[in-house]
Amino acid sequence: MAAGLTAAVGHRAASFLSAGAPGAAAVPSGVPGNWERVARRRVQHFGYRFDYATRSFGDCLGPLPPQVHAVARRVGSLDSVKQCMDQATANDYPPGVGLAAHIDTHYAFTGAIASLSLGSHCCMEFLQGPTPPEPGSRMDSGDAVAVVVAGSDERDASQRRLLLLPRRSLLIMTGEARYAWRHGILARRTDMVGGAALPRDRRVSLTLRKVRGFACNCEYPESCDSQSAPLQPTRLALKQQCQPQPQRLPLPQQQPPQQQQP
Repeated sequence: MAAGLTAAVGHRAASFLSAGAPGAAAVPSGVPGNWERVARRRVQHFGYRFDYATRSFGDCLGPLPPQVHAVARRVGSLDSVKQCMDQATANDYPPGVGLAAHIDTHYAFTGAIASLSLGSHCCMEFLQGPTPPEPGSRMDSGDAVAVVVAGSDERDASQRRLLLLPRRSLLIMTGEARYAWRHGILARRTDMVGGAALPRDRRVSLTLRKVRGFACNCEYPESCDSQSAPLQPTRLALKQQCQPQPQRLPLPQQQPPQQQQP
């Protein structure tokens, strides 16, 4: 299991949540909330705020809402997770909007990262080199959380894998996939899967994490921001650095009061 992609035990990806199951609409359409705009998508945080400039967790927001808690508890009980997921982020993607490839920071979050797809499908891109996942691993299995999709572009095929995430499917990243492979979503309106064009619709994903709060000592030091890997600044952080700072006008110097002539 070189890539560490695991399945919801005893279930195929598309059946993790049935259409009418509790939590199938954990973030229902049209419900008001603390949505904020990040790039071209909307996000909403539960448990802890996620800071996109530092890629870490921020202020505690209180307990997870009941619907989100129900999903988090079920995911946390899986044998491939076995931890209490206490931070959740809902991402609302309009058709064609992508996600920059990244590795969730090691020092901020520990253990498995889970992502539940609500609404439309999408293809997720995994990038790492030079060694690809071993053929026949759970990443390539029909019973895995996501199915490998054939694809080619200018990147070396040994460093790239595309995974189809069907609607209501659960993606669980552990081990190498969690700590050493970048994951992202290409910005496009249609995915080619097995020679067929699958148009994207609105997609809401629910990402579940466990806040760490201490240094990571994983076996992937070249990708670990607690060890030898530098934490690259996000585009948001670079944008904030490039914003011109307001210039302060010099305060007028006060003249000493003149003494009156006697």
